[in-house]
Parts: sequence; structure tokens; C-alpha cells
Amino acid sequence: MKNIRMLIVGLIAGVLLATSATAFAGPAFERIAATLRPDYKVKVDGSDVELKYSPIVYNGSTYIPLREAGDILGYDVTFESSTITLNSKEKDVEQVSEPNVGTNVVENKDWVSPDDLEVIGVSIQKSEDQKMFVLSSGDKTLLFPVLDKDAIVINKNNHSIQRKNGDYSFSWSTYEYFQ
Repeated sequence: MKNIRMLIVGLIAGVLLATSATAFAGPAFERIAATLRPDYKVKVDGSDVELKYSPIVYNGSTYIPLREAGDILGYDVTFESSTITLNSKEKDVEQVSEPNVGTNVVENKDWVSPDDLEVIGVSIQKSEDQKMFVLSSGDKTLLFPVLDKDAIVINKNNHSIQRKNGDYSFSWSTYEYFQ
């Protein structure tokens, strides 16, 4: 009698567990029907942007890949442990509208040309999205935005890039950083 009671309790427990698992286990992913729209164009600040992947329209909203949107808008996009994170590539720079002649930004030393930096072994490349200059030598790297007009940009470590009459130069502190 005791064995039959244990068998019945075990069967009931098994049935309850099996049905509750299927009741609570809904689909984690769902297939959708969306429309690929290669005819859609994207503009950022009035300039056409070439997309690697065509936009998708779903339920009246248009979607582009977040990593591509982040790159276009100046963000690094990472995905870790089911969390998507966007970090600004330019968060440590400050735009100065007029060249700050007479200030101590470069400690009264001359600006140096890209050629001067290359002579001491600094590699100067543009980022993949063409929005940043990447200066590197050994384990040292600095990022500066590509400027579309004459201006000076100073980052939080007081390293500067200047565009004047279409030509670029870097602060003396940038030169010293790489020496």
C-alpha cells in the first residue's frame, strides 16, 4: 500500500512539473515578417551616409543595425552578457570655436605638423568611419576628431588638434606625449 501511495505521489508530482514547465516556457525568440528597404537613404547633419546593410521596416518603424548607427554617430557599441552598451568616442574632447591664440594650451610652443610626429615614429591613421584621427606609437594612442572647419579641439589631457586653412597640426604636448 505504501509503495502504491509513493507511486501515485511521484506520478502526480511528475505531471505537475511537466505541465508547469511547458506553461511557463514561452518562446524566447519570435519570427517576424519585415520589409527590407534598400531604397531608403540616411543623412546625418545633412550629409548622405552609406549604409553597409539596408534598413528594415517592421510595424511602421524603420530599423538599422545598432552597431552601424553607433559608428555613424560616433559611438563604440559593445554587447556583453545580454547588455548592449554605447560609449561616445569623443567624450573626452571639447570644441573651441576660435583658435585660442595666446593661451597656455601649448605652453607657448609651436604646433607640430603630422610629418613632425611621423619622424618620431608616430603612426597617424583615420578610423574606419573616417571621423577620427588615430595617433599611435608603441602602447600609446590618442584620438582626435577629423574637423570639417577651422577650429581647435582640446581633449581632457590637454592634447590638441588644430585645423587652420585646411591644414592639420598638433599641440606640442601631443609631440611630448609620444617622445
